[in-house]
Amino acid sequence: MSRRHETATWLREKYLSKTNPNDAVGEKRYAPWASYYTGATLDLRATYEWGLQDLAQINERMWRVARKINPDAKTLRQVADELEVDPKYQIVGVETLLEKLQSSPQIPSKHWMVCISILIRELIFVM
Repeated sequence: MSRRHETATWLREKYLSKTNPNDAVGEKRYAPWASYYTGATLDLRATYEWGLQDLAQINERMWRVARKINPDAKTLRQVADELEVDPKYQIVGVETLLEKLQSSPQIPSKHWMVCISILIRELIFVM
């Protein structure tokens, strides 16, 4: 028996009987909790639409950058994979990183130390 089959059997025979038969998602369940955590009565439809618009803008910005890296890319994953292996996009060593951050016109000088502290925390977390 495959792992997938075992998991499906367990979900159906053991887990399903212990689940809540009521819908676990949706506006009726979400609205009271959204209000509880935010202290406000939210227009959930408007919030959802705003989120979709914001996500579309983020996606468009990612594609603009991706096209600069590889104009022929079919997916963002393809571009990310290229960035992982192409030496021209890699920064090796702390000194090189500091020089890159200090010379970047996209990062105001007052913010580059914050960027470094975030990167260091991320590196420590990964290690």
